[in-house]
Amino acid sequence: MGQKVTSPPSIGIVIVTFNDPKNLRRLGESLAALTGPFTLQTSIIDNSTDPPAAAELKTLTASLPTKLHATYHPQTGNLGFAAGVNAGQRSLTTDYYWFINSDTTVDPNALTVLLETARTTQAAVLGSLILYADDQTIYYAGGTALNWLGIVRHPRRNQPADPHDTARAVSFVNGCAMFMPANTVKQYGPLYEPFFMYYEETDLCARIIKAGGKLFYEPRSIVYHYTNHTDDKSPFSVYFLTRNHWLYLSRNMKGLQQLTARLAVTVFQLYRFTKYLFKPPLRHAIVAGWRDAITKHYGQKIT
Repeated sequence: MGQKVTSPPSIGIVIVTFNDPKNLRRLGESLAALTGPFTLQTSIIDNSTDPPAAAELKTLTASLPTKLHATYHPQTGNLGFAAGVNAGQRSLTTDYYWFINSDTTVDPNALTVLLETARTTQAAVLGSLILYADDQTIYYAGGTALNWLGIVRHPRRNQPADPHDTARAVSFVNGCAMFMPANTVKQYGPLYEPFFMYYEETDLCARIIKAGGKLFYEPRSIVYHYTNHTDDKSPFSVYFLTRNHWLYLSRNMKGLQQLTARLAVTVFQLYRFTKYLFKPPLRHAIVAGWRDAITKHYGQKIT
């Protein structure tokens, strides 16, 4: 993963937004407080479908601190997270990329330690310690991917962070905050846009691991995620999780391995279906996910 890096290194921050000026304002303030020997370019990719929100996001981007060198890129509609990230990456010419959710804030030292670990490990992708913003328990502290099943585990979620945790190799980096050298995109490709949302980072991590690349988790880099603790899913998310699970299998497995995985995932999804049997919106979302996986309709959900 070696590449020539400018001095000081340049970091391209990609933020995908969707009708969400409040979160961008909060994140922008925390990014402005970042400390370290680097320069920043920030690409705001706006998937908004609400004109007033889009107008506010455009104005807000122009008001962000000069240090961020932020540019506003409106899209033609909601193109999804994967396409948004890729558009942001293409708009930048930097040594590194940092893809970060709009509903986060960052510790002032978060980027400096990612740079240090990137240099020493030559990792293709690095992830930060991600804490729930309300009580600072763990959202992501290194992930474990069962790539043969397309299932990811988040050890110690909702538990206090370990102050003695150290950087280590992992098999999954959460898409909420992904840091990588520019060479990663050249070597392993961008996020796969037909996922639209969910599984795009799982797919990238699996590709990197399969090709012999390294993923690292750096707990000294801290990101705060403004999201709910509950595992309750919306029909929207259940649909994409159901449909994209099959797309992940078709892209990352062959032959007997894929057959075995499909059998296991069928059992898993049937269990989820029975769990939601008396919740019609969620049950219908699973059926819609199955329908679109069978017909190979990917990208944005059919309404």
